[in-house]
Amino acid sequence: MKQQEDRSTELNAGMGYNALIDSVGINVCKLLLDDELTILWGNDNFYISSGFTKAEYQTLFPSIKAYYAGHGEEFHKIKNAFAAASKKAGRRAKVDCRRPLKNAGCAWINIDAVITGEVVDGSEVALAVYSDISDLTRLKAERDQLLEEKTRYFEWMMDEYVGNIYISDLETYELLFLNKTAAATLHTTKAEVTGKKCYEVIQGRTSPCPFCNNALLTEDDVYAWEFDNPNLEKTFMIRDRIINWQGRRSRIELSHDMLSAEYKLAKNAHVR
Repeated sequence: MKQQEDRSTELNAGMGYNALIDSVGINVCKLLLDDELTILWGNDNFYISSGFTKAEYQTLFPSIKAYYAGHGEEFHKIKNAFAAASKKAGRRAKVDCRRPLKNAGCAWINIDAVITGEVVDGSEVALAVYSDISDLTRLKAERDQLLEEKTRYFEWMMDEYVGNIYISDLETYELLFLNKTAAATLHTTKAEVTGKKCYEVIQGRTSPCPFCNNALLTEDDVYAWEFDNPNLEKTFMIRDRIINWQGRRSRIELSHDMLSAEYKLAKNAHVR
């Protein structure tokens, strides 16, 4: 009788805990880390958020692999995250992936799971929390699209600039961009030199320039100087600064041949 009372109290406590989880919209499931990622348990929200009823889900999908039939790439992404977590000290798996929904379409979710140390039928058990990140993913996609558009406009403006412009990675010296004027000055094409070292293309050197001023540049101020380029046999008025170019900390350089009409106009404007 006492055992039955204890069991009843335990079940009621568990139901109360599950109701609390459901009330705050958390999706939780318990997985067996076998080949199928068998589902041992899930709270009501875990099932309902898929678009299926709990009964439908449990009947149709005994495992994560069964649920992701036709979406093998996403399943392997999840499984690989658990496999990697099992080798780490924290034994915690995190992965962003798509979750197919009943009425077509997908939701972007984040799975944050911990391997509990419990073993069932010879396989370890993980407790996983699902979070819907569809809104965040959509915002990121919109931001990336906007950034791409801005980059295209910026490249167009640089291409129309009458002086020379190039952008290079501060760490690797890799040429990331040069405009039409710079390509003409160097007697080359963008496609031919993009990705090569700036000191090779611009100065004809095999190692970084001893006079390189990368260490003097900042993101806030323009560094102006003049340089006699022996490789091109021309003297240039140069303006440099640091920018973030497609996620890379880079140097942007604007220059004019000092014998050009553009340089003379700029020089006269500065004198006034």
